[in-house]
Amino acid sequence: MKNLKKLSLGLVVFSFVFIFNICNFTYANENIEVFVETREGSESYTVEKIMEESCEELLIRAVGEDNVKGSRSDYGFMVEEINGLRETYSDTGAYYELLVDMGNGFESSSMGISNVMVTKDLNAIMLHVNKNTGEAKLSYADGILKLEKKTTDYDENWNPIEVISSVSNGKLIIDGVEYQTDENGELKIELEAKEYEVKASKELEDGYPEIKRLTFILTVFEEEVFTGNLDDYKTYSMMEVKNDKEFIITFNKNVDGSLVDNNSIYIVDENNIIINPILNVLENKITVSNENIYEEGKKYYLIIEDILQSVDDISLDQKQKLEFDIAS
Repeated sequence: MKNLKKLSLGLVVFSFVFIFNICNFTYANENIEVFVETREGSESYTVEKIMEESCEELLIRAVGEDNVKGSRSDYGFMVEEINGLRETYSDTGAYYELLVDMGNGFESSSMGISNVMVTKDLNAIMLHVNKNTGEAKLSYADGILKLEKKTTDYDENWNPIEVISSVSNGKLIIDGVEYQTDENGELKIELEAKEYEVKASKELEDGYPEIKRLTFILTVFEEEVFTGNLDDYKTYSMMEVKNDKEFIITFNKNVDGSLVDNNSIYIVDENNIIINPILNVLENKITVSNENIYEEGKKYYLIIEDILQSVDDISLDQKQKLEFDIAS
């Protein structure tokens, strides 16, 4: 007769911390274009590259040392003023974003400019302040691929507000084939269940990027409908999380890994569609990863079936669910 002791569990939510690796490159001597965008207009400079030079050095040589002001930190030299012009939502704040062109148009750099070395493939650099380049967002449901952008606005008290808006006439390259979104930022396309590489971009008439160029790995799953009754599952917790979160299920005994699959642990969305997350088992912990399968503003359930057991055959006493909303 099996031991009737019950296997208890706990759930912990955590987020990733992104670490940027700084790499140095060398390049041949040649000219490079340096663009400076401000609210008052744009300036273009042509300067000669020097071995082992950073974007900061190029900018200073192009504009003149006395015309560039900023502050230095572990993230590099952050430009605050160029030619006496400061960006801002107030008269004191300043923020310049660095964009680099490696032959495919301007793309955002995540680091301060002194940490970005100019490579032989780099055609131009741009620092801009007068336009709010959006963070590209991609989602696919019901035969519609939707391209959106996330930008930051400010209220009357200068509190940041996240704004999500559609990207009309945006360019999507799906596995090498180019498409364009409509005026609502949507592309009607039937995608079979598999993994796709999707490149998203959009440039304004003057060539400036409306959204940062990003490459997405889009996984389309066969839709599987949840036919159970959620009321039969004990609610372990209810919470609101961001869509880049992942869950760790912690047990008080090591888990039998042979029973851990998408039959024992899975996600159900608010339309009762089953989503199969990535599962990893290490001793008494199961990590549930999402790879951007959650949509902001929607409700999901993490389902844990009672077929799970410990390595010494102790069963989970009851099937459970964790209810969570994705923060907008």
